[in-house]
Amino acid sequence: MKYKVSIIIPVYNVELYLEKCLFSLFAQSLGFENLEIILVDDCSTDRSKQIISAYDNVYENIKGVFLNKNSGVAGKPRNVGMEYATSDYLIFLDPDDVLKEDACEILFNKIEDENADIVTGVHSIIDNDDEVIFPGLLINSFTNPLDTWKDRQRDFDNVFRDEMKFSSIKDMEYFLGNFGLSSKIFRRKFIEKHTIKFPEYIPGEDSVFLFNSLINARGIVFLNKIIYVYNNSRNDENNNSLSFQKDLKRNLGRLDAYLIMLNISKEKDMLYPFVQYLLKSKLVYFTNNFLVGNDLSYDEMLEILKKAQPLFSESYDFDVNVTNFKLLFDLLNIKKYDEAIKYISSIKKSDNSINNISKVNKRLKQKNIKVALIMDAFTYNSYKDEFIPIILEPHNWLESFEKNQPDIFFCESAYHGFFKDEMVDGIAVESKHDGPWFKKIGVNYNTKKEFRNELFKILDYCNKHNIPTVFWNKEDPTSFNNQDYNFIDTALRFDYIFTTSEECISKYNSRGHYNVYPLMFASNLKLFNPIHNETRKDDLIVFAGSWYKQFEERCNVMVDFFDKILESNFDLKIYDRAYGKNWSNRIFPRKYTNYIYPAVPFNKMSEVYKESKFGLNINTVVDSYTMFARRIFELMSSNTFVISNFSKGIYDIFKNNVIYLDKLDKLDFNNLDIDNIIEDNLYNVLENHNYTKRFQYILDSINFDYQKEYANVTIFYNLTKSTKIEDIKKHFSSIQYPFKNLIVVIDNERGNRNIYNKLEKEDILFILKKDLLSLKDDFNDNDFFIFADVSVNKDFIKKSLLHYQYLSKNFGIRFDEYDKFMFSTTNTLDNVIFNGNLFENVIGQYLNDDLLVDIYLI
Repeated sequence: MKYKVSIIIPVYNVELYLEKCLFSLFAQSLGFENLEIILVDDCSTDRSKQIISAYDNVYENIKGVFLNKNSGVAGKPRNVGMEYATSDYLIFLDPDDVLKEDACEILFNKIEDENADIVTGVHSIIDNDDEVIFPGLLINSFTNPLDTWKDRQRDFDNVFRDEMKFSSIKDMEYFLGNFGLSSKIFRRKFIEKHTIKFPEYIPGEDSVFLFNSLINARGIVFLNKIIYVYNNSRNDENNNSLSFQKDLKRNLGRLDAYLIMLNISKEKDMLYPFVQYLLKSKLVYFTNNFLVGNDLSYDEMLEILKKAQPLFSESYDFDVNVTNFKLLFDLLNIKKYDEAIKYISSIKKSDNSINNISKVNKRLKQKNIKVALIMDAFTYNSYKDEFIPIILEPHNWLESFEKNQPDIFFCESAYHGFFKDEMVDGIAVESKHDGPWFKKIGVNYNTKKEFRNELFKILDYCNKHNIPTVFWNKEDPTSFNNQDYNFIDTALRFDYIFTTSEECISKYNSRGHYNVYPLMFASNLKLFNPIHNETRKDDLIVFAGSWYKQFEERCNVMVDFFDKILESNFDLKIYDRAYGKNWSNRIFPRKYTNYIYPAVPFNKMSEVYKESKFGLNINTVVDSYTMFARRIFELMSSNTFVISNFSKGIYDIFKNNVIYLDKLDKLDFNNLDIDNIIEDNLYNVLENHNYTKRFQYILDSINFDYQKEYANVTIFYNLTKSTKIEDIKKHFSSIQYPFKNLIVVIDNERGNRNIYNKLEKEDILFILKKDLLSLKDDFNDNDFFIFADVSVNKDFIKKSLLHYQYLSKNFGIRFDEYDKFMFSTTNTLDNVIFNGNLFENVIGQYLNDDLLVDIYLI
């Protein structure tokens, strides 16, 4: 019999998972009888051999092959499997993973129809019994890895389609990073023509095979379809995967794989894309996962680094931009192996202990991560919604640690801290007197007195209990060399340092600390958002801040700005943060007395920003690309236009969407499209500059393994006489959001057999209107749904989900051209997006013709 697809499965000690894998093949919609299944056992010591033999004896299309000697990795079993294959197409599947029911049919039909060499889909991951999809692989596959992650996310939304075709890899060189062997089908004649094989006896063999295949292929098709499910939650005793073992032999083998790919790239004139788009990330991954925290001897590490040197040097020659481990690239380029080994030894991974491995395996959701913290009130109020906060005070920090068992210790350059019992409705307030951590975080080099004893005890506790420690110095760069009081010595005692000024990173590096990252301010969207509470004034400029006499240049800028505003016939309101405190260095000049108002609590500041359409910002630091006032982000997310002095960082992010008043003779809004600028800035901050993003960045930087969540959106289309299936498919494809599902709703079950057949042929899900409630169990808090027509803007869903960062999920969201950021009600489902928790209630009302729901307009 001529089989349609050969499926090659390498087997080693997977008795607990092999049959589940096989069951997924029995269920294939292409027909089990059309599959040739080749099981190659690599000398298993459990019952895997017996399982293979049992199925081989019963099913003609299952072939068991048994190697005489264990090869150690999957390369040889896969090569042997290819020798036994007889069909025109090959699929490689791991024995503990499963194929989706329609996987073979989708891949086979597409590679036949397109006459391609490779067709690939995507995969999901089973993690603690949850099936999740990670967008990182897709973003890596279709965007330039040399760009910032923010730019890559934006570019991904613009280029991504549910089906993409390339005549060769040169049409999309970023696709070199699209790994995931089991999500692909290969034309066997193509593999044989180019003599493509898996390297044997070394890990990383699948990467070499895929790389060689991708650069030789003529015809590559990508489908946004889940093909297989990767099992990331094996807990049997044999789950010490060879892919993750860190001994000398395995590490040298990994480098062999990289060197093979390097040679192939040179032969095929693909050296530049290989180095830029693949090798850099491979070397960072290798360093982070197999060198840092490894108990290799000096001689073993030296042998590894000498073998790796050509790879690091190749990256250096191409001037690859590396943020993580840049010093290692520099040292290996000039063959300074001793210094490189010392550098690697100095890096402390947050997950290199048994205790922390158990935490990692829990894969906490971000909001469930417990963070012990020392912060001033402003920072606490900014971050408090991003995790479970554990507030520390000097007198009871040990009790807090023992009771709550935090996952991370996060300390900032706090001057006072705040008292937990003085909080108001969950909001931290600045104490009228010295806070609990006054003078206990930084150092005064003039007095030479030490007040940090409790902090040192906390760090010692964290070190003994393998709790990663994070320090954020928000006073950089202004206080870096301040002898009166600074936080540098304190920061150097933590595992990880984050600084508001990326320009200070090299200063920390020169002091022997290399786990240093930039961390900007952001906006707390729960507090600062565009919800429109009242009409805003357009003849008023609002400023909330302080006068700092010690910063002469800042004071000169403030005087210049205040005068320009008043001379331009605008009113001015100054909310003085030091109002009534009579501090001599914090008193505004007398001529502005009539414009000064008392300070407003942090949780009320959004009301201040919304008094006017325009807000003023003053930067003390103007020559940093990452350090500027948090007020910028807070104003923008409050839907307020920003006036500021020029700053490299502000201009780098927002370009001319800010008025730089120090560059102008007077304040003039003529010739500016104010409303569009405000909207551009709003969505920039909603998407990129909020504290959810900042905390995720911290977690990613310290290698904290957590479960990222992505909202799934189901788009329902009502099939009508005026709406064609082709129009629905085209519109659905245009929606700029990757995690979407399509369901067509049919109103009448009679006379639609032709439609049913067409929908089934097109692989489109459909449902009768009367049966909608049968889907109620498919929706939860992380799902959304919308009944759309083809007029919905392609970016509406993406924008709506950004607003749900601050908006209650009890409201639907609808686009409105005129009334924006207002609440309303509606009696129609059309083009309103809802959270999944509302599905049963909303659809119930809809089917009973008594729909009335609360919505938010954007």
